Amino acid sequence: MVKIVCIGDSIVEGEGDELGLSGWAGRLQQKILKNSKIGENRVYNLGMGMETSLDLLHRFFSEVLYRNPDVIILQAAHGDSRSMLNNAKKKEFEIGKKARLRVYHKLFTYLSQSKKNILILGLNPLSMKTKFKKALQQRAEHIESHNRGLKRLCKEYNLPFLDPRDIFKDVRLEDFYVDGLHPNSKGYELMFKAIYHKLKELKYIS
Repeated sequence: MVKIVCIGDSIVEGEGDELGLSGWAGRLQQKILKNSKIGENRVYNLGMGMETSLDLLHRFFSEVLYRNPDVIILQAAHGDSRSMLNNAKKKEFEIGKKARLRVYHKLFTYLSQSKKNILILGLNPLSMKTKFKKALQQRAEHIESHNRGLKRLCKEYNLPFLDPRDIFKDVRLEDFYVDGLHPNSKGYELMFKAIYHKLKELKYIS
């Protein structure tokens, strides 16, 4: 018996999946529940669009732990890479680096001391083959920096990390995305296979 909770933003939720399978988390649910007895296994998809790391922190302690999972798959929030105008009418990222680090330190401190099986996913790479390429460039650079920092933190806290950039490194992103950020059904299938393989490798599932 295994109980898995997947938490993150719209990519965990499965936005852009033309097949309506709720992204990689929905495919994981199908795989885990196939041939299961009623109530034997559970996969909860707690993806929510527009999520930031601060939202993740609040929902982690109120929604994830409430379900008492055996496995937690947490994908970093792409909302942190959104830019907005500050009071001086200058663009800045919605969640600053210091605030983001405080969130991850608090989450990772708890996770590293818990007896839960954990998998941390980084931010998805952006597809630059869109008409919004110029606007996406700064965000793409932020995602690269974010993932490098997240990987270092996971190493510091001894938590397994899976970088979505590695999942998509050998394909043309525009063939696997519906827009600059969200995968299509082929993209989610690719993510699911990599995540499922990682869970097996970590011996979180049999």
